[in-house]
Amino acid sequence: MMTTVQVPCITLDEILKDNGLENCDLLKMDCEGAEYSIIYNCPREHLSRISQMAIEVHQGSGPEQNMEVLTEYLSGAGFQVREHDHMVWAWH
Repeated sequence: MMTTVQVPCITLDEILKDNGLENCDLLKMDCEGAEYSIIYNCPREHLSRISQMAIEVHQGSGPEQNMEVLTEYLSGAGFQVREHDHMVWAWH
């Protein structure tokens, strides 16, 4: 039998707003596949407040859950992007 555990969650958008963060110098993410929904669901005006990101990328099951689409998304949001192995670095 599978057990379900509910855990509280918070969005990146909420973290920035609730803590009054005008800027974030470095966002480091290792979210075991949740990095896609975290980044894709954060409004671009809030992503633009992040100077640098280091993201460990995990292959997902959806067509948008891969390194290529993630780097294209971040580039479209104004970041310069580099990738190596399973990491994406993005910066302004």
